[in-house]
Parts: sequence; structure tokens; C-alpha cells
Amino acid sequence: MKIPNSIKYNLPDGLWFYALLSTISIVWKEYSSVYFVRWIFLSIVLTYLSEILQAFYIIPGTFDWYDLLAYTIALFMFYFINLKEINKQLLLTFKITKT
Repeated sequence: MKIPNSIKYNLPDGLWFYALLSTISIVWKEYSSVYFVRWIFLSIVLTYLSEILQAFYIIPGTFDWYDLLAYTIALFMFYFINLKEINKQLLLTFKITKT
């Protein structure tokens, strides 16, 4: 049985990114929301940046649009699964009040 290339090569990247976001969420859940937002933001930027820098041969690796798609799907999955917690952390971080 032949495994599709998208499952063989891109799914692990998306799962890795989801696992990273989930780990950060678990580790920083009990701490200040500022740290949570900073670590999540930093991981998103570095993940996408590493793939983009591969496109310009700045770092070694092979650029793949499907990796970016896998990252984006993982990011949306993480967001929607953790929507309540993320919104709470953002409200606390930026001191946004509900009106």
C-alpha cells in the first residue's frame, strides 16, 4: 500500500506544530497570561519563519507550501480546540474588559 506524500511528509510537520502549541499551553497555563501569549506568538513566528527562510536558502531544508498549509491547519485546530482558554488569556494579557 502506497502512503500519500502529504501524509508521509506534511502531516508530521502539522502534528509537530500542534504538539508544540499544546505543550506551551499546558506548561504556561498556570502562569501569567503574558508568558502564555509571548510563547505562543514566538512559536508561531519561528515555525513559519523557518519554512520561509528555507525558500530563500538562508537555512538548510526544502521549502514546501504544503508544510505551511499543515502549520496553518494545526494552528486553526489548536485555536478552536482551546478557544475558551486562549480568549481568557488574551483578555487578561491586554486587560480587555467586556462591555
